[in-house]
Amino acid sequence: MDDAGAALAALRERPEIDPGRVALTGHSEGALIAANLAANDPAVAAVVLLAGTARSGAEALRWQAARLAPTMPAFVRAVLRLTRTDLVAKVTKNHERIRRTTTDVARIGGVRVNARWTREFLDYDPAADLARIHAWAPASDGRGTAFPRPRPGAGVSAGRRTGRLPGRGRPHGTSSG
Repeated sequence: MDDAGAALAALRERPEIDPGRVALTGHSEGALIAANLAANDPAVAAVVLLAGTARSGAEALRWQAARLAPTMPAFVRAVLRLTRTDLVAKVTKNHERIRRTTTDVARIGGVRVNARWTREFLDYDPAADLARIHAWAPASDGRGTAFPRPRPGAGVSAGRRTGRLPGRGRPHGTSSG
């Protein structure tokens, strides 16, 4: 967050930039960073969030694991069944192992991971930041459907309860094709 905030401040200081017309855009983790910056900086004129989440990283990763398992090749699904491996339970167990670490880097299942970043990602819930954003840019689903500016926090609270945004048939994080 600090690096992105410093970049935003440096951009606003440039003479050719109107500091009142600066917009943010972010994809995936960048969407979480852009949401945090926009929530804490009322001078941000607009924000476009692409493929971010409206729930904690841990929730998003469990949701992804649950949807990934049935799409794996038949051989992989068979191995998971034979080894009695529940992918969501395995992901959750790995999250717990990472949360118990105190170092910046740790080995989980023999793989070196950025434990500090992962702990922060797992626990960060963007809902409060999303509810505080006052600047929104129109968005499209890629098929020409424009989504209007939501009421502050309206989509977030409904989406967190149901996994779906109001008026939209797809859960967060899925695409239309």
